[in-house]
Amino acid sequence: MQRLPAEDEDSAELEAAVRDACPAADDLASRVVRSRVAAGLFAKHDRVRIGRYELERQVGQGGGGVVFAAWDPELSRRIAIKLIDVHGRRERVLGEAHALARLAHPNVVSIFDVGTHGEQIFLVMELVDGATLRGWVDSSPRTMREIVRAYRQAGEGLAAAHRAGFVHRDFKPDNALIGSDGRVRVVDFGLVHVEGSTGAPGVGTPRYMAPEQLEGGPITPAVDEYAFCAALREAATRRRDASGTRTETIPRWIEVITARGLARDPRDRHPSFDVLLRALARDPASRWKRRGLVAGVAIIGLTAFVVGRSQTSGKAACPDGRTELATAWGPVARASVVAQLDSLTTPYAHQVRPHILAALDGYAGRWVLGQKAACTARDRGIESDALFDRRIGCLDRARAALASVVGVLRRTSADQLAPAVTSVSELPALERCSDQTALDDRIEPPPSAKTKAVAQLDRELAALEVEVRAGHAHLAEVRQAAARLVERARALEYRPLLARALRVTGVASLARTAREEAIAPFREATSLAFAAGADELGVELFARRAWAEGMVRDPERALDGLQVIEALASRLPDVARPTRALLENNVGSVELASGRPAQARERFALAVRELEAARGGISVELAQVPANLALVTDDPVERSRLFASTIGQLTAKLGADHPHTLDARINAAATADDAAVAQRETESACTAYRALHPEHGAIADCAFDLAWFALDRGDPQAARTWFAAVVTAEAHGGDATLAALSRAHLVRLDGNAREAVAAFAHIVAATATGADAPWWQRLLAAEANLGAGLAARDAGDRSAARVAFTRAAETLDQIIAIKPGAARRRALERARRELAAP
Repeated sequence: MQRLPAEDEDSAELEAAVRDACPAADDLASRVVRSRVAAGLFAKHDRVRIGRYELERQVGQGGGGVVFAAWDPELSRRIAIKLIDVHGRRERVLGEAHALARLAHPNVVSIFDVGTHGEQIFLVMELVDGATLRGWVDSSPRTMREIVRAYRQAGEGLAAAHRAGFVHRDFKPDNALIGSDGRVRVVDFGLVHVEGSTGAPGVGTPRYMAPEQLEGGPITPAVDEYAFCAALREAATRRRDASGTRTETIPRWIEVITARGLARDPRDRHPSFDVLLRALARDPASRWKRRGLVAGVAIIGLTAFVVGRSQTSGKAACPDGRTELATAWGPVARASVVAQLDSLTTPYAHQVRPHILAALDGYAGRWVLGQKAACTARDRGIESDALFDRRIGCLDRARAALASVVGVLRRTSADQLAPAVTSVSELPALERCSDQTALDDRIEPPPSAKTKAVAQLDRELAALEVEVRAGHAHLAEVRQAAARLVERARALEYRPLLARALRVTGVASLARTAREEAIAPFREATSLAFAAGADELGVELFARRAWAEGMVRDPERALDGLQVIEALASRLPDVARPTRALLENNVGSVELASGRPAQARERFALAVRELEAARGGISVELAQVPANLALVTDDPVERSRLFASTIGQLTAKLGADHPHTLDARINAAATADDAAVAQRETESACTAYRALHPEHGAIADCAFDLAWFALDRGDPQAARTWFAAVVTAEAHGGDATLAALSRAHLVRLDGNAREAVAAFAHIVAATATGADAPWWQRLLAAEANLGAGLAARDAGDRSAARVAFTRAAETLDQIIAIKPGAARRRALERARRELAAP
């Protein structure tokens, strides 16, 4: 028998020891371990391979297979490989694996390759550097908003799989990874099923399994919804606060959403994952702050410093402006927009079509005149070539934005038409392209070698701003485009442009209600803008960062450095009055969040004065500033005038039936002291909402108010109609707590008083009412107690009814002391009226 060399003898003994120590280990995993040990001890480099991929170590097991970290020598990158046992289903599993590989979504782990290894299927996947959602929640203190934001990303990945016809079937916190880049990826699709198939009973992770899955019933997206809600609820109840203490209570709005997702009958869960995600996007804090403060969050940036083109040589004749603009808005582009609008058969599309076309025709006409004026001034020697280049650069940016708006309109759907109309109204202000103070040459110019690249990136940013205005900030491709533009701006090392790119990133985060996420880019952009001499941009960025930080963190610290910013703002030219108005408005918002209404009133008044003195039109965002002042104004006549100003400006810019205009009308109605006026105006606006924007979740707010007005006048049938509208709106992002309250009211109106008592009691028990709870949560508790009192009264329990009405009145008294308002006074009157009844 041939004797092994001493080194090989040691190696063989080591291999035997590994086998003996891990008798149940998979043979491939054992070979990988032996290879690594041998490489470390004996410098042997016999790689264990699957195809061309070199296995490095086992990193996980589950979902019907084992996962290895590996190396792809051909592409020089680290990857993950998952081996799946197919158990006689080789062809079907292979087909599904190929389909999964085509599922490209930023919140689903990327699959690069699919192949076979003996009787197993292997998936070559992205190797994520990060932690599981379970580990991430446990590792540090997390706010509820941070947790919801992370889980919403995971939910987007699951929703993408559902749209492709797949169900994950084993979602849990360990099957979602949050990378070092902050992006969440859903992983471990090893148990994935084609929608509608039947799974073996009990296959999955029991803690997160839906009842029908445990029983071997049909596998539908509802099982992923159940698992997702179980995981989110678990994260909400095990998070730690800043002191490291476990916070076992769950916010009421999360309780309502997850309770529905955990319903035993899948038909009682959310209608789809998209509906569930929209509910999670509507943090009630945002809802009540929106109803209590109309403006403060950006539509998009106000300021637009100009990047000139490379210097012109000689006095070349200007081309015909209509020819220059034709690709953005000419006969062909116009015809395509008309065709798309005509294909949308909704009443709102028919109504708004003339408004859109007139706005774009007018903008194009002004652009042509602006270009002609610039050329004439240059040719007559009135303006220098340098100023001409800056004017043309400004017009180039406007043309890029116009082309992007046209692109949005060409592909818009009926439910996205309203934000598309906003993007039309918010095209760059052309008057700034002819205002020498706006064409500020104090800003550091780009190096001559980079001028062309800077101008190109500037035009791309203008186009991306349009996508954000058009309501596309939540789309993965828009987020990715924003990130790429920031990277390219960094590479160009031109600070004003990087500041603008970061501004778009921050505004896009605000549009997704991710306020915490917006703070860092706004803060960095502010420093860059001031360092580069772009003072107006810097003031705007400070205002936006202060608003975002004041809404999610300590309002007191959000205004640090304000005195310096105010001094810089005071030196800005008159063309910057809208920017100064934004600063005053956002400071006022933070003051109000700090419980200082008098200071807020003073700031809002200054903002209104700046806008009244401004030349030209103002943005949709700033059109709402007078309504902010109205909300803290005691004089009913002045309050009415201020609301009328906002409604008039929004009507002129967007039309009378745009959601922003209808929102302003509803907010104005809610502040009316006369209940009859409030009811009439609310019903007019809410009826228009339902007829023209049935997919809009904001219907829930006005419908809930109208249901109470119907109860007040003794009209249960009308109340039933409006409460049902609140429930329907939940499927379109309407408030989940209002929907739960409305369902309980409907049960009572249907004559099931005892069942209604239990439903309201559940809501009351889960809603915070302590003095340290946010006022809007206490308001929901008061609403629940009002409903509980009515249900107890109908059930004949006068004692319980009196207790519930008393609690409602006491809570409303406390709220009105810090947040007075006509709508809340009417709720208090309801409680007192019931208490006074015999």
